[in-house]
Amino acid sequence: MSKNEILLLNQTPEKVKDLFLNPGVTLKKIFNGVYSVYLNNIDQGVIVKCYDTKHYAKREINNLTKLSRTKGVPTILEHGLSSKLKYVVMTKLKGVDLCDYIQYKSFTEEEVKHIAIQILKIVKKMHDK
Repeated sequence: MSKNEILLLNQTPEKVKDLFLNPGVTLKKIFNGVYSVYLNNIDQGVIVKCYDTKHYAKREINNLTKLSRTKGVPTILEHGLSSKLKYVVMTKLKGVDLCDYIQYKSFTEEEVKHIAIQILKIVKKMHDK
């Protein structure tokens, strides 16, 4: 089985563990409410992010949609906004999550400048759309 098999979604999941119908799917928690998707122990390059309220889920869906095709921004593959589960399934970006990275590394001034420029380019695109 290779990476990026077709993942089948339950259209009426009550919990995140019920989201995928494929046998062999496991969700590994990355941090609170965010899970990496594995099929037969192979990372599928997909994450699921769950939200407490529809408001937060809709806001993220709108922002990611506006920024679609922007380097450094994940692509929405699916989303659901039921009363029981509010979620977005999206592509997993390559590299290390910035939140994890800053906890374990000291940065040079040049590295901070490079990261800030990348973030500001994305913020500019948000404001331009």
